[in-house]
Amino acid sequence: MASEINTYAVRITGVAAVDLSAKQFLFVKPAGTTNTLGVDVTPCTGITDLPIGVLQDTPAAGDLGGVCVSGISKVRVNASTGITVGNVLGIDNTGAVKAIAYGTDTTQYVVGKALETAAAGSIAQIYVSLLGPAK
Repeated sequence: MASEINTYAVRITGVAAVDLSAKQFLFVKPAGTTNTLGVDVTPCTGITDLPIGVLQDTPAAGDLGGVCVSGISKVRVNASTGITVGNVLGIDNTGAVKAIAYGTDTTQYVVGKALETAAAGSIAQIYVSLLGPAK
């Protein structure tokens, strides 16, 4: 698995298990298969999915794509609710981020913290930190 480390993010190379050309800045998860070029990734489709990181580009099926696994990344914000700077974040059924109540939303995984306030459906910067269940 290739990786990139810079002052803002840690990235790995993912191989699109399906067409991800419309999934940029959404959270993805391992597809359950392996590839010599990198981890096979597929979109997160449920709030209880355990993501691996944020897709950074728009690969077609079988193509390589960058996945931010830690650090600062752009993400899509949930289409119905915005986020506020400092919010603890989880994912919705599309892989977009939404604010969650830490200690209450125990079926979801914490995926990071909002670095800015952003409107529903927009692109925002967050600190990606896959912390585990929000318990």
